[in-house]
Amino acid sequence: MEDSIHLQDLQAEEFASDQLVLLVPPSHPLAAKHTACIKDLQGLPFLNRDSGSAVREYTDHILKDNDVQVDMIWQSTSTRAIVNAVKEGLGITILPYRMCTQDIEQGHVIPVTLKDVSLVRHYYAVTHRQKIMTGALLQWI
Repeated sequence: MEDSIHLQDLQAEEFASDQLVLLVPPSHPLAAKHTACIKDLQGLPFLNRDSGSAVREYTDHILKDNDVQVDMIWQSTSTRAIVNAVKEGLGITILPYRMCTQDIEQGHVIPVTLKDVSLVRHYYAVTHRQKIMTGALLQWI
């Protein structure tokens, strides 16, 4: 799971994390700065994952918590389609860094660091404190 647990009977062990990144086209004003504040996204054309995706929920949560309203112009189930749309200058997005490394390295899209919010998702293995765990499960955790 991607969020922390707040129930006494459950125990959560972080087993992975995932860095998200704000991506802009090379021609975008934020591309030259390489850093921005979350408020700098206010009103900008935004391309997002489809409703129900983990990236979409995380992005919506960050924007809502910081009272930022972007111009949600398009959503897609395809990360590749979103990256291509950013590359063409249709808007900006937040996506997992690992899914965009080639486009970043080739200069097709520019990563911008948000200096006032964390774009790291943490993943947890959740177990019941009173249950006996097998050796295989303990190795996996």
